[in-house]
Amino acid sequence: MSLVRSMKSITVEPVLFLYMFCTFMSSPLLQQLAYRKICKEHYNTSVCNNLSDYQNEQNYVQTSTSNWMRYQALALALPSIASSLVLGAWSDRVGRKAIMILPPVGNILMNINYMLNVHFFSLNVNYLIIGIVIAGTFGGFATTLLSVFSYMADITDKSHRTLRISILESMVFLGGSVGELVAGVMLDHSGFMATFGLALGLNCCIAAYVTFILPES
Repeated sequence: MSLVRSMKSITVEPVLFLYMFCTFMSSPLLQQLAYRKICKEHYNTSVCNNLSDYQNEQNYVQTSTSNWMRYQALALALPSIASSLVLGAWSDRVGRKAIMILPPVGNILMNINYMLNVHFFSLNVNYLIIGIVIAGTFGGFATTLLSVFSYMADITDKSHRTLRISILESMVFLGGSVGELVAGVMLDHSGFMATFGLALGLNCCIAAYVTFILPES
């Protein structure tokens, strides 16, 4: 009975776990994708396939990728922070679910962008920024945290709130850790397309769960 009761009390924990799983699975793959695209833009296939044999070229690609990752972090963070400020206040009027669904929808569009960039590999690396900006505009990580923790505060009484919040916080680390482990395995065995496709599918699951299963707080 206690197990059944515990299962029934699950609300936004799967949302945060899957969101963090997808985020931490996709992030190292994005860096690898940018690395390979930058190499392809500047050097031929022979050099890129044996880049460790060309020290100067390898240093250039590594430096360029590092700089690009800083730019993409800004492209995600700036719209994410701005939108979360607006969406946080809006959630008090329209409910938590309406806000919670936006980040996974943004991630769906972002992963579609990633997959198009994999399929059309010769596209400039900066086309990846389009999906990143879209994800940030839809709220990103900041809005996800805001919505799930606000939801949990809404539905719990004071006697259980600390425990439920602690469990929810653990989803950040658990989902992120599993996502990082899966990323390397997926890239080695399945490639970019399958891994970004998995992230796309899981974000669709998050959106469906929030829309059709999760009750409003």
